[in-house]
Amino acid sequence: MSGVVQKQVLFNRILQGVEYRLSIFSFKDNNLISLWSEDKSSFQSQTRYDLPLNVNSGVYSATQPLMIDPIETNGLPIFITRKPAKNSERSVELNIWQSDNSGNIHRLGQITGPNIEAIAIKVAGKDEYSLLVRSQYHDENDNHISLSNMNEQISNSRRIGVPLSPPVVGCLTANSSPAVVVQDVLQNIVAFHPPTKDKNNSIKWRIAGRGVYTGSNLWGMSYAGVILTDLFGDGNLATIAATISPDGYARLIAIDPYGKEIWHHDIEHIPGPPPPWNVGGLTFWFAG
Repeated sequence: MSGVVQKQVLFNRILQGVEYRLSIFSFKDNNLISLWSEDKSSFQSQTRYDLPLNVNSGVYSATQPLMIDPIETNGLPIFITRKPAKNSERSVELNIWQSDNSGNIHRLGQITGPNIEAIAIKVAGKDEYSLLVRSQYHDENDNHISLSNMNEQISNSRRIGVPLSPPVVGCLTANSSPAVVVQDVLQNIVAFHPPTKDKNNSIKWRIAGRGVYTGSNLWGMSYAGVILTDLFGDGNLATIAATISPDGYARLIAIDPYGKEIWHHDIEHIPGPPPPWNVGGLTFWFAG
C-alpha cells in the first residue's frame, strides 16, 4: 500500500472493548507504526468464483477485499471500507481510500445510502475511477444516497427476488385473526394479514431479523423460517428470530405480537450474518 522502499503494511482488525477497529500498520526497521485506523469498519469485499488452481476446496466461491490497481502511473491502489452510518439502522457508509508515496492514507470519497455496497471498481481515465454500487430499499422514500467528492449516475433499477423461506401462520394475540410471519428480501421479519373479500393484505409490522439458516440450500432454500411460541403462557405468540447486533455479533431476539422487541441475547465473537456452509454462526433455535 505504500510507495516507501522497504516498508510493509499489515491490515488488522483489532477488538477494542465491544467495538472493532480496522487498522493499517507499517513494519520498518523492526518498529510497528500505526498508519491509519477506522472504528466499526470492515473492508468491502467481493465474491470470487475463479479460485486459484492451488486451492483444494469443495467451496464454489470465496471473498476478497475489493481493490483496484493504481489510477495513475507510479500510483498506489485504492481500497474501500464500509461501516454503519450514524443515526440510521439500515444506512451504510462507504469510504474510498488511497495511500500516497509518503505512507499517508487519505479519503478520496464517500457514499452513504440504504444497504449500500460496492460491487466493482475500475480505472476510468487518468486520475479517475468508476465505482459500481448497489443499494437495496423497500420503497422510493428510503432511497436517499449522499456523495462526497463523487458524482452519481443511475445505471439500473429493478425489483429483487425474495429468498425462499417457509412462512409461519398464527394468531399473534388470543383474539386476533391469523397473521403470516415471513422473512423479506432485506433480512426483515414481516407480519401481515392475508387479503380477504373485503380488504387487501395489510402489514402489521416489520423488524430487522431472519429465520433459521443452515447455508446448505437443501430443496432450494437455505432459510427455514422463524419460530412462533407462547413465551408467557398468556395466549400471545412471540416471534423468535436472529439478527445482527450493532457490534456485528449474532443476536437472538424475541418479538411481541405488535412488532416490539421483548428481549435479545448477543452471542459474543460469533458473526452475525447468515453463515456460509460449514462456517460458524447462529443457525438453529427451538422453542419447547
